[in-house]
Amino acid sequence: MHMFKSNDQTWDQIQSTVRDRLRKVKVRISSFFTFNFYHDLESIFWIYVWFLHHYIPTKAHDPARNYDDISQSARDFIYCDIKGNGTRNSLLLDEDELLAMIAMLKKVYSQTVAPLIDPIVIGCRIALGYKALEETEPVQVDGKPHHWDANNFSKEVYNDIVQAFENVLSYIDKEHGGSVPATLINLFGNTTGKRKQPENQEESDAQNQDVQNEDGQNEDGQKKGRAQKQGTSQGNDQKPAPKRAKRSGRK
Repeated sequence: MHMFKSNDQTWDQIQSTVRDRLRKVKVRISSFFTFNFYHDLESIFWIYVWFLHHYIPTKAHDPARNYDDISQSARDFIYCDIKGNGTRNSLLLDEDELLAMIAMLKKVYSQTVAPLIDPIVIGCRIALGYKALEETEPVQVDGKPHHWDANNFSKEVYNDIVQAFENVLSYIDKEHGGSVPATLINLFGNTTGKRKQPENQEESDAQNQDVQNEDGQNEDGQKKGRAQKQGTSQGNDQKPAPKRAKRSGRK
């Protein structure tokens, strides 16, 4: 039975799904850890979370909006420093954290594009997959736990995730003609050396043009540097012409 039935999930249905699923996933069952197939699925989840935080559909994007709420969410769950990110795991273990993120994103995304958010509910499906896997016994090698039996990975986890994204693609085709234009937003203002958030479309266009110009200049500079280096190398390979020996002898 698939977790994702349609694109018409109400907020109450989403909350119910997340709470029912993650309430069962609170602690690790096994102390044994090794990389496994579900980690690849979790990577898809985090990529989509990153996408939802950084690319706001044009229909929902307000250049004058303060994106502090999304910025803080990104700091809490996406980015990390040298010490790592201690809060990231809670997004897959605590239903309140995941629901809070969904509620925050729904405030940013307009109702017309809100269904784009739905696939991040796959986070709780992946968490359930981890839990079910860790309730099994790992394969022993030389008397020690070594890896998980491939037969203990559920195809339903994969099917549910595929279904979630198929629902979104179907929604995009049906409601938006196959594509949803989006705007890359700067979550951290100018504090990290990045560009200032544009206040209108003209500033946004101007910044995009600046980026293109800088890319062109950088490429030209690289080509010039390579040409100069090549010329220097060729110059070093050329031997100086031998000096003509002075003639000696009597007149």
